[in-house]
Amino acid sequence: MIVAIADDITGAAEIAGACLRLGVPVSFSLDIHPIDKGVLVLATDTRSLGVEEAIVETRNIANRLFELGVKDVFKKTDSVLRGHVAQELETLAGVFGREKVLLSPTNPYTDRRVAKGKYYVKDVPLDMTDFGDDPEFPAFTSSVKELLRPLSMKVHAGNGIEALVGSRGITLPDALDMGELMGIAQEIDEDIFPAGSGAFFEAFLRVKFSHLCATDKKSSPKPLEGKGILVAGSNHFQTHAFIKNAINHGIKVSEMPRMLKIQEIHASKMAEWKEDVQFLLRSSNKLIITLGKIQVRFDNCANVLKERMAQTVVAAIQEEGVDELMVSGGATVFAIISRLNWREFIPLEELSPGVVRLKEESTGCYLTIKPGSYNWPEEIIEFFDISCYNA
Repeated sequence: MIVAIADDITGAAEIAGACLRLGVPVSFSLDIHPIDKGVLVLATDTRSLGVEEAIVETRNIANRLFELGVKDVFKKTDSVLRGHVAQELETLAGVFGREKVLLSPTNPYTDRRVAKGKYYVKDVPLDMTDFGDDPEFPAFTSSVKELLRPLSMKVHAGNGIEALVGSRGITLPDALDMGELMGIAQEIDEDIFPAGSGAFFEAFLRVKFSHLCATDKKSSPKPLEGKGILVAGSNHFQTHAFIKNAINHGIKVSEMPRMLKIQEIHASKMAEWKEDVQFLLRSSNKLIITLGKIQVRFDNCANVLKERMAQTVVAAIQEEGVDELMVSGGATVFAIISRLNWREFIPLEELSPGVVRLKEESTGCYLTIKPGSYNWPEEIIEFFDISCYNA
């Protein structure tokens, strides 16, 4: 079996989407377990941990896989290198006895590429985009070498794969498109630990495991229907554009009250918001829950607000029930499903690159996961009847 480890659940969903696109058998879990064939996508939340905790968790996962005799492992990293990328890669490479890591974060599906050692999003240097204001991992530069900051491994970047291949340490070659990603994947051998974007994982499968790939196919669509909650857990402009259009079309939206965006709050205020959310869902059947535009800063604020959001969403699901849960932002998704104790999922369909719909095994509830910086696909727009939405 092939195991793909992701440092957040939206990255795991991207990997599952690539498998669905290629017709590769895929399982999706928060836990390690053997599968008969295909890919086990392992969703973790190490990006939300401190660096030392992330290293320990990564080492535990790697040791467990090594004990199971798993040899084909891919590390799905954030495509713009947020998180503890280099530290986790060094840990994985150490457990599996690899001196070389081949990392390609390029993702042509979202117009993200590396050229001359610099990262660009739609031709804009990374630190000049919204990612420069990320609350947890702000992009302070577009230099991939400076973004990685490894513990001990040397980083090789600034050239194509031909000039860098064979180097010990972390190699991050320039790549502009899928063709170049395929060429990079050709260089992977038993001495190299592969890592990178969902698009690079697709190239990895096509090149190294072509026998598992059916002809490119789109799974039969299963219509979204019934009672639904969409949780907007990110602060990207796509989120604000979507919510603005939803409000204009009469969709009920509940924004986290400002009194809950401070460090110390009264329990009664949380209870009031939970009651409001449940009333709106009960009366409308379709509801959007959002953090809102106002950004706040206090100690550990991202995790605190994420947990308050998760508490409110879980209370609504448990009290009112939902058929469809749609969430943007990996940390928010993980907080919600952890509170619900959802651990095993059936990947159903890729609605658009990186946006994947799964079915929770124990309840049958549908879960659609979207990275915060991606657009919501047409199926979600139709579910909310926001026909003129454009990010």
